[in-house]
Amino acid sequence: MVRIVVDSTCDIPKPERDALGLTMVPLKIIFEDGLFRDGVDLTNSEFYERLGKASRLPTTSQVNPAEFEDVFREIIDDTEDDIVCICMSSNLSGTYNSAVSAADIVAKDRIHCVDSNSASFGSYLIIKEAVRMRDSGMSAREIAAKSQDISKRLNIIAMVDTLKYLRMGGRLSGVSAIIGELLGIHPIVKISKGIIEVVGKARGQKASLQKLLDFFLEERVDFSHGVTFGHSNAPEKLSKFMDLMSGHIRTEDVLIGNLGSVIGAHIGPGGVGLAYVSHA
Repeated sequence: MVRIVVDSTCDIPKPERDALGLTMVPLKIIFEDGLFRDGVDLTNSEFYERLGKASRLPTTSQVNPAEFEDVFREIIDDTEDDIVCICMSSNLSGTYNSAVSAADIVAKDRIHCVDSNSASFGSYLIIKEAVRMRDSGMSAREIAAKSQDISKRLNIIAMVDTLKYLRMGGRLSGVSAIIGELLGIHPIVKISKGIIEVVGKARGQKASLQKLLDFFLEERVDFSHGVTFGHSNAPEKLSKFMDLMSGHIRTEDVLIGNLGSVIGAHIGPGGVGLAYVSHA
């Protein structure tokens, strides 16, 4: 038997985590008035409501090795299960390195850690593949190796609705953010191999969604892994994006995710995007 452990940045709701047989270890988000466990203490709607009122951007805290060690030990000591632990990109957080450190302490030969090279609805795509492989009877070692291979070809393209949170987080000058917002400019970002880069910009919602489609059509997408749509508290905008994409994807391959507090804290509400695997 194989147990799949994930961190909370996969943004999979608890009912679905339970249905998929996942064990989740939460990161933490820190507002001025307190600390909350991601995916446990705050719903997405509660988080975005708090974010909209915050005078300062909340900070986030990775999972530390001791927290992973507790989870790993409970599984290893109480069952004969091996573990596949899938974490957000090591370029975005130290959470993956914490998992590796804990695995080395608990049972290095039975715990296999995967750097998703992604987060949120990108990680979700890999996790669903790992679940499928687990259910087909593959070993933990095989699942981890194949998941890591997929992660190297995993991409997210997304539009950021507002520059406010990039400015609050120090990732953009205040002047640039104000000018951008006045002009209605939306950055287009891509996450590939765990690296975030700005790949374009567009003025207005319609042009931004078209820009995402244009980027997608330039890619050599491996549809055998499906695609995942995601949004940050913007279901209506996501629906428009999915309508725009409908002629270019197979609906049976589609998954949908909602960005939670850790990733949402950095991009704010109103973002939409798509995760997919490219051909090698």
